Amino acid sequence: MKSTNHFFTQEEETRIEAAVKEAESKISGEIVPVFVIQSDSYPEARLKAFIAGFILSACIMLLIDEWMGWGEFFLLRHALYFLGASLLGGLIGAGLAEFIPLVKLLFVSQSRMNQRVDALARQKFLEYEVFNTRQRTGILLFVSLFEHEVEILGDSGINQKIKQDEWAEIADAMIEQLKKGNRCEAFIAGVEKSRDLLLKYGFEKSPDDTNEIPNHLRQNRL
Repeated sequence: MKSTNHFFTQEEETRIEAAVKEAESKISGEIVPVFVIQSDSYPEARLKAFIAGFILSACIMLLIDEWMGWGEFFLLRHALYFLGASLLGGLIGAGLAEFIPLVKLLFVSQSRMNQRVDALARQKFLEYEVFNTRQRTGILLFVSLFEHEVEILGDSGINQKIKQDEWAEIADAMIEQLKKGNRCEAFIAGVEKSRDLLLKYGFEKSPDDTNEIPNHLRQNRL
């Protein structure tokens, strides 16, 4: 798996950090941007792809045998060859699912991805201590690239006023940018829209506010 640093240039990381700093100069919230390549390794995808490759290879060989009119099925004449070729097809399928994201997506359900993204986002919320602010006004902007999903988690001091639907609108705007390959712009859009939402509900920066959580982009392999 590629390093997450491959997905952002130094300039892009600087732009995201600057966007967070600018937003926090106006609001009492602390915005924490987090990027992961995927929220789970999804081992079941490899197994499903192996089974699909095995069955497909077996069916192709049997169809060719029937089409050639050899009189006996390949399975009956050369059982070991048949089994070996089927296993090879299964291994190729598993390999494709492991290294090609579009293939892996075919074997992972949307509900499974939703569950894993949500679980990892909540884990990162705790890991980066987004809750550890004076007024409980931390915000996690969590992007999981493989799933093309965004999870936005606000701490209790914010969620008393802001509805989940409003976070979902921001997440949708970020996802649109991700689908275009604009990962940096997705985070900047999320930061700016989060800033505007907090200002709408009166979360303005007070004179005694300090920067309680660093502004930089966090990047993880998982």
